[in-house]
Amino acid sequence: MKVRRILCALAALAVLTPVAARSQSPDSAAMMQKWQEYMTPGPAHQALAKQTGDWTWELTSWPAPGAPAQKSSGTMSARTIMGGRYLVEDWKGTAMEMPFEGQAVTGYDNAKKKYFSTWVDNFGTGIMTSWGTRDDAKRTMTMSGTFTDPMSGKDQTTRSVSREVDDNHFTFEMYGPGPDGKEYKTMEIQAERKS
Repeated sequence: MKVRRILCALAALAVLTPVAARSQSPDSAAMMQKWQEYMTPGPAHQALAKQTGDWTWELTSWPAPGAPAQKSSGTMSARTIMGGRYLVEDWKGTAMEMPFEGQAVTGYDNAKKKYFSTWVDNFGTGIMTSWGTRDDAKRTMTMSGTFTDPMSGKDQTTRSVSREVDDNHFTFEMYGPGPDGKEYKTMEIQAERKS
C-alpha cells in the first residue's frame, strides 16, 4: 500500500513538473500576450458591428447563366455576440415561393488576419464556410467559400463580394461555376436598413 502511494506521488510529480516549468518560463509572458491579442476585438470587429440592426432585402438569383431571374425578399436582423467578437445575421423571407430562413456568423480571426463566415439555411443540411479580406477604403469584403454540392457530393467553390453603399444600404453578390465551369453571378442582394 505504501509503495502504491509513492508510485502515485512520483507519477503526479512527473506530470506536474513540466507544467510548472512552463508556467515559470520566460515564454509564458509572451504566450499570454499572444493569447490576449488573439482574443481581443479590434477595428475589424468594430467594422462588422456597424451592420447590427434590422434590414429589408430583395434578392435576384439566376439558377444558370442566361436563365430568367428569380426574385425573392425578406428581412434580416443582425447582432453581435460574445463581447463583439462575432456578427450573427438571421435572414427570413421567401425563395422559390417557399419560406426561407438562414443564419450567418461572421468574424475576424486575429491570428490569421482574415475575415470568415459560416452560413446555414433551411434549404439544406450542410454548412458553407468562407474566408476573405476587407478593403476599408472601398467598404468592400471579398470572400471565397466552399459547400457540398448535393448533386455531385463534391465540394463547390463560391466567391462573394459585399459592399457597404452607405451606412443604411449594402449589396451582396455571389458567384459560382456554371455548367461549363466558368464563373457567373448566381445572385445579388440589395439591402436597406429599416428606419
